Amino acid sequence: SDLLYSYRNSLGLAMSTAARLRALLGADVFATEACRRCNALPSCLFPRCLPRESVGHRCHRLLNAVKVSSAGKQSQCKPVLDCMEEMMAAERVRPPLAWFNLSIHLFGHWGMVDQAWETLRRIVRVGLRPDGYTISSMMSTLERAGRGSEAIALLENMERAGSSPDVASVSVVMRVLVRERRFSEAIRWWERARVVYKLEPTPQLWVAMLDVCAKKGDAEMASQVMTEMTQSGAEPTYQAIVAMVDAMSRAQKFDLASQWYQRLLRCNPPDSVVNHSLSIIVREASRWGSSKECIEILKSRFHSSNSPPTLYLYTPILDALARRGDVAGLQRVLDEGGLLGDVVCNNLLLKACVRAKQFRHGLELLRMMPERGVRPDVYSFATLITGLAKSGFVGQAYPLLAEMIASGLKPNTHIFTSLISAAADAGDTQACKKIFEDMKTQHELVPSLATLSALLKGLSQSEDPTAVTTLWDEIRDSRFLDSRCFQTIMSIFLRRDQFDEAYALLSQMKFRQVPRSIQIYTMLIQGALRLSTREIVGSLLDLMKEDGISPDRRLKFHLLHYYNALPESDWKLERRAMPSESQVQQIATV
Repeated sequence: SDLLYSYRNSLGLAMSTAARLRALLGADVFATEACRRCNALPSCLFPRCLPRESVGHRCHRLLNAVKVSSAGKQSQCKPVLDCMEEMMAAERVRPPLAWFNLSIHLFGHWGMVDQAWETLRRIVRVGLRPDGYTISSMMSTLERAGRGSEAIALLENMERAGSSPDVASVSVVMRVLVRERRFSEAIRWWERARVVYKLEPTPQLWVAMLDVCAKKGDAEMASQVMTEMTQSGAEPTYQAIVAMVDAMSRAQKFDLASQWYQRLLRCNPPDSVVNHSLSIIVREASRWGSSKECIEILKSRFHSSNSPPTLYLYTPILDALARRGDVAGLQRVLDEGGLLGDVVCNNLLLKACVRAKQFRHGLELLRMMPERGVRPDVYSFATLITGLAKSGFVGQAYPLLAEMIASGLKPNTHIFTSLISAAADAGDTQACKKIFEDMKTQHELVPSLATLSALLKGLSQSEDPTAVTTLWDEIRDSRFLDSRCFQTIMSIFLRRDQFDEAYALLSQMKFRQVPRSIQIYTMLIQGALRLSTREIVGSLLDLMKEDGISPDRRLKFHLLHYYNALPESDWKLERRAMPSESQVQQIATV
């Protein structure tokens, strides 16, 4: 009777789970060929009738089939994953490693990093050993979330534990290091993968190394890597060819970049890849050459079709001319390309006028935009208003802001931040308060961190000593304070000789997990030395060491200036780090 009772319970659990999955997936997904390949759903949920090891594997195959059929959509895969987890927990079935690997992959695809970390910890808790795919999936999850340092630390920890990394893990580390512009470390990982771990480079690893050469601008190294790739028998993918185009363009070898671009066209890649590679060439050509040469590149040399170049390909030229402040050149390019009817191009033209300090011409262009059939947007007004405010023409910025509001456009936070900053530079504390209140009450905008920093800077010049303290008491509990806000309030406290209040903010930054920079430590050490509280300098240096921050040349000079010699410790001033005589004079003058 006990055996029949247990079988009846497992049968009821299987059928209820099957009905729940039918409701979650829908009849169309439930009856797909991929799910039928999983040996029919109800049969994979009979833990009493099948070997217990096969239950987890069949759940993994079902989840993988759902992932393939739904393209990994969270709305369809996550309920199935939770349902299977509950079923295996109720039957006390240990999921296989493949199940955990697939879960980490899905969590990474959905951006759920904490759940991926917890899954990795579960693998260790249940007694399984993570394999190469587990580590590479977790590292890819961290890379997509922008947490590259954690990905590197994870691989280093696995390496110390005796696990050899695979090709995918090394590729992730190299991409992270390239993004952080740590090219020498990326090259060392490339050499270790081939020499120490004896890994056979895959196309993914070849592309990662070519990206290192491209971002570094080393055309010779890129050519050597491509030669090794072809000699090893690997066929260059279009990602590798795009990396070669990037490397040759950054090295200003546009003839070779043209040849690689033509080779890319013979591979029949997607149009997005073609446009991306062409924009790389135009971007570098516009950076080093003239706008006329870039347009010739677009029209004849690199554009194979008869259709005119798109705005996407013109954007690097326009942006380079706008940053350079070349109003006449930008106007000529827009006229030749027939792009004056686009609001983005007109905004770039206004940006060029602001860079060239041609505000009158910019106002004329703003008035002419409706005549061309282009309605100015928020960015159009914001470009001129912020430019006028930063240049000290605040009196002309206010009428433009009123015109913007009258046209039905709502100003953004960046506009008010620039106005508050201009008023702070002019020492007008009352104007800072008024603009800030109008921003919150009339326009119902939430102040950003830059807004609060500008307001603190303006209030620090007020004769009322409680103005800054009152504002700080209002915003100190905000979760969105960054290092810049703390640095601003610290400078205000130090200017008023309130060193204890400034020093107490260090512990608040650590509690809120706000990074403490070398500028903050330098400011506090200078304040401690100036106020003759030199006993705190040692504790500040110890905190710097805990945060992994080394003193820069300026901080070393200040310590040397007050102590005549640094203490015998890790912070001892080395001879090669001494500043030059001219630098010493400049720092002393400051």
